[in-house]
Amino acid sequence: MFDSRAGVENLQNGGEWKALYPVIMKLPLFLPGISGSDKNNELSKFARHALKLSAERSNVVPRRPEKDRDGVPQPTDGLYWSVSHSSQFVAAVVAPYAIGLDIEQIRDVSTLLKEQIASEAEWDLTPENDSTLFFRYWTAKEAVLKATGHGLSGLAHCAVTQIIDDVQLRLTYHDTSWLVLQHEIPGNKRMGQPSYIAAITSGGHHIAWQRISMVA
Repeated sequence: MFDSRAGVENLQNGGEWKALYPVIMKLPLFLPGISGSDKNNELSKFARHALKLSAERSNVVPRRPEKDRDGVPQPTDGLYWSVSHSSQFVAAVVAPYAIGLDIEQIRDVSTLLKEQIASEAEWDLTPENDSTLFFRYWTAKEAVLKATGHGLSGLAHCAVTQIIDDVQLRLTYHDTSWLVLQHEIPGNKRMGQPSYIAAITSGGHHIAWQRISMVA
């Protein structure tokens, strides 16, 4: 949960939210060496820490976040949150409205998976058809479906309708239009380091991505 009093006095000038601060935090190197419940516990710990950092940058004092029995993040007094993790990063954000955030490693995928994730009309929006585009679509759809609270069960109703530029996509979910902003973390092929991409739904606020290279 979050301290709603801090959320109300939040952020400069009349208590209006001027920006959102999604935090992307690099995970420690020991995590790939553990598995099962131990790994899940560690991921949850780092995700909560990233969520706390996002809240601090928004001048909101966090308490323990809660989920419903289906695992959907629950708002408290008008404050919402979303978290995500990949093999090397966790990401988290606090917002004044329903929000969705996702982060994924960019990697090769099969033609079958591409066909399952997006329609021919969506792929025809651009002549490009590489792994980066796939994960732009995938993370954007994940972000929207998290924001709606429906998860992947709603995938068939979520579509990319416009590629605005390299960091913005327009999507629809049923009859509702969503703007998604993205942030790529470049890798280093020579060093064997993959690239990652994060996506967040936008309610018209400035998105100030926060990269944290080391866990505090």
